[in-house]
Amino acid sequence: MGETEEVKLLGVWYSPYAIRPKIALSLKSVDYDYFEEDLFGSKSELLLKSNPVHKKVPVLIHNNKPILESLNIWFPALKAAAITKSEEAKEKGMKEVEGGLLQLEEAFVSISKGKPFFGGEAIGFMDICLGSFVGILKAREKLKGEKVLDETKVPSLCKWADQFLSDDTVKNVVPEIDKVAEFLGELEVRAQSAVSRT
Repeated sequence: MGETEEVKLLGVWYSPYAIRPKIALSLKSVDYDYFEEDLFGSKSELLLKSNPVHKKVPVLIHNNKPILESLNIWFPALKAAAITKSEEAKEKGMKEVEGGLLQLEEAFVSISKGKPFFGGEAIGFMDICLGSFVGILKAREKLKGEKVLDETKVPSLCKWADQFLSDDTVKNVVPEIDKVAEFLGELEVRAQSAVSRT
């Protein structure tokens, strides 16, 4: 008889990093126990034990062996644009984001060869890596009233993002855009408050 596999995932509902393994586990039909962490309050003993150095999520625990986040994708320019006070710095950050999205548009057109996803007909590794950020981007658009994923500049990427978010597996994992937008607004207020104190 085979050994029972125990899979746990530690994360936070709004994190694109935690959304990635949720999507991957769901696509592979892997049963797992999910543990929501409070990164702004008291971190759980399980998180501190599983990731004692960085104390960050996500952490995937397979048969009591923690696997820490290794794919560190972030749009640093978007993050900087969200918390900086300077309009000049915000504009510069958003230009960097736009340049990155134009490169992703070219890559998507080249790699997908007319198929709906980077991985072809089905969601693949690259789709999960990049797709985990679509909710955050759409929430930012809603919060700021500005287009990040602009159909006139990156039409293929916009179509891909809509198809990704409408996939049954993904839409059961990605949090509601309105809820994420509200959270980003609160986070921005905290960040601006911290910047003004320095």
